[in-house]
Amino acid sequence: MAETLQIPSGAQLSVEDGKVALVAEGDIVLEGPIRGSLARLESKGGSVLLRGPLQIDHVTGDSVRIEGHLVCKSVTARGGSLQMRGRLDAEEAEAIQGDVVVRGPTQVGTLRAGATLRVDGPRVEAQLMTAPLIRFRGGTVKARGVEARERVSLGPCAFTIEVCIAPHADVDPKAAGRVNVLESFNELASNALKGRFRLQEYAEFTGIDPESFLRERHVRPLAELGGAKAVAADGDNAGLDEAALREADEPTHKESAPTLVDQNSARGLLAPADEEIEEFDPLPQIAQAQPVEQPEVLELSDESSLDEPTAPDHVVSFHRQPDAPEPAREEIEPFDDFDAGDTLDGESNATLAPPDAPTLNLDGSQQAMLDTTVARLVKRYQGGEPPAITRLRALVNNQEYGVVREELKDLFNSVVRGHIASGTRPHPEVLSSFNAIHEMMKHA
Repeated sequence: MAETLQIPSGAQLSVEDGKVALVAEGDIVLEGPIRGSLARLESKGGSVLLRGPLQIDHVTGDSVRIEGHLVCKSVTARGGSLQMRGRLDAEEAEAIQGDVVVRGPTQVGTLRAGATLRVDGPRVEAQLMTAPLIRFRGGTVKARGVEARERVSLGPCAFTIEVCIAPHADVDPKAAGRVNVLESFNELASNALKGRFRLQEYAEFTGIDPESFLRERHVRPLAELGGAKAVAADGDNAGLDEAALREADEPTHKESAPTLVDQNSARGLLAPADEEIEEFDPLPQIAQAQPVEQPEVLELSDESSLDEPTAPDHVVSFHRQPDAPEPAREEIEPFDDFDAGDTLDGESNATLAPPDAPTLNLDGSQQAMLDTTVARLVKRYQGGEPPAITRLRALVNNQEYGVVREELKDLFNSVVRGHIASGTRPHPEVLSSFNAIHEMMKHA
């Protein structure tokens, strides 16, 4: 039997641009997947917790927390924090007065905080990132413009930034990548970032007009940001401190009075059954990331990396139907506990799998598909294949399919590390081929 959709009395349902809009007084918890999209989801005086995958044009609440995958035009926290623990694809994301905390893959046009903008990883891409205090603490950061009105802390991340301006800038010695223009009033400590031109130096070097350069990236000149203010350093109580961040991992809620509505009737109201959710790219103008020095190791994973906090009581709850299928995985998730010692080198022919690797038999069609996939991998490298691909080809030729299944993750990580070391990116066909082999081995 399907679970119950609860909507409190006083909630407003309307149709905007052919889609349903929901406005409620209390907290809202929306569980995905939901077929189709909403025009607007707004909580007046409460928080919004979203567990995707979901597509909503506009999301507004006193505070907003995103888990799973949200595709939207705008998401706004009016007074509290905006927390991204899942994946966000948006044109604009903003906490008007509070903090923005990024802990999941985030791709936005503009990312704005009224207090502290904190990036913990794994990656964020934006046209513009702006806040009084910006703290990059980990992951991969790619942006056209970064404007911190008081202070920016460039931590141990991999950066690809066109311009970063702040009255005061701190650069971690472990920061990697490139920041073309990095301008502040203070002198920077020794660091490994590439670029780091002051604006006028960059203009003289490239011949660009500095005013147009900043205007196109929606970043103001350093002189307009004022003198460097005495703000708290990284690690103290500036913005959300560590205790507050741990506490913020649990969804906040306030009291509300839910009523019961049949979920099946509501699901039919949200969108036609055959409506497809269309992905969009809010970053068409961002160039491809430059090679970075900080390694990123990937794995073929079947498990979600997101925690599942317990839903609060007394909230507007949209529950996922038990038989709703999970969406197909769109990407390969990071693998954090990889042992670098397992990486294949150019001269190693050792078997990484244990001696008692189980025997695995494939039927004729599976063997043919595996042979074709490996041949596609080999062809992609045009005779200059990495040692891991050579190893994979030899195992398949010898029909050692059990060893293939045991070693596949290590072989894949070795290929990725080789690309990072050479400053190149794996072709998408390489990733899709490894995914295909992974699926084949998993179901063999």
